[in-house]
Amino acid sequence: MDYLFACRLRFVLLLLSGDARTMIDTPPKIQEVTTNEDHLNLLSILYCIFGLIQIVVAALLLLWAVLGCVLLAQPIKGISTAMFGSTNTPLFALGCAVSLGLLFLIFLGVLGAAHVYSGLYIKRRKKRFFSLVLAGFDCLLIPIGTVLGVSALIILNRASVKRIYEV
Repeated sequence: MDYLFACRLRFVLLLLSGDARTMIDTPPKIQEVTTNEDHLNLLSILYCIFGLIQIVVAALLLLWAVLGCVLLAQPIKGISTAMFGSTNTPLFALGCAVSLGLLFLIFLGVLGAAHVYSGLYIKRRKKRFFSLVLAGFDCLLIPIGTVLGVSALIILNRASVKRIYEV
């Protein structure tokens, strides 16, 4: 009898302090919605950060392309000799490097902007399909994009998250 009385007293004290009340009053659906909201907020932040990193790398590629164009316009003999062993800069190789730099610049700039927009759309709970397509493409970007893409696909395909987007 004493043990049962002590357990009841402990429960009543927890109930009065408010600790047990949150365990009793909070149904699992509210906790699930809170978890989905937290996951979507975290996903939107990670998408924005990933997009900004890609935009910074694209800006560095812009610097690469500008320096390549400067070398194409006016070859510097000291740099040419140190890099290529002759006074004539191989214009074809330099042109290819500049072209590849510009191609990657455009690719990363568009991809970074798409990630930032997707992060903003996830934050606003809009355009779920756009985020799903980008998450599928992110699975090809090993290793960080794969982790981000798979987690986005898992989160965005939940039935409870679909209901959040429909509201």
